[in-house]
Amino acid sequence: MLNFIKKYNYLVAMLIMLVVSGVFAMMYKFLTVIEPNSFYGLSPANHLIDFWYYSLTTMTTVGYGDVYPLTQAARFITITQVVTGVAIFLGIVISTVLITREKRKSRDTGR
Repeated sequence: MLNFIKKYNYLVAMLIMLVVSGVFAMMYKFLTVIEPNSFYGLSPANHLIDFWYYSLTTMTTVGYGDVYPLTQAARFITITQVVTGVAIFLGIVISTVLITREKRKSRDTGR
């Protein structure tokens, strides 16, 4: 399993980002059902893809500004997602650096 993750590091990272952003999209959708005015630009009538769009733009810290949180609960979930997204990104960068160092080290020692 570890070799698979090392070999397909970027694929695993992309899948993690998609799954996590999908979970947050469902949380946003659920929140708008409970509190319909939680977001500017999103309502319970929107499709899940619209919530996923907001989730991905939030997680990648792009944030176009066409959708934004209005309630405390929506802001809390959004902040949680930003922190999660940055942590995942840092994990990807650190693992890439470590895998590259390991490959160089094994190449230099002839293993």
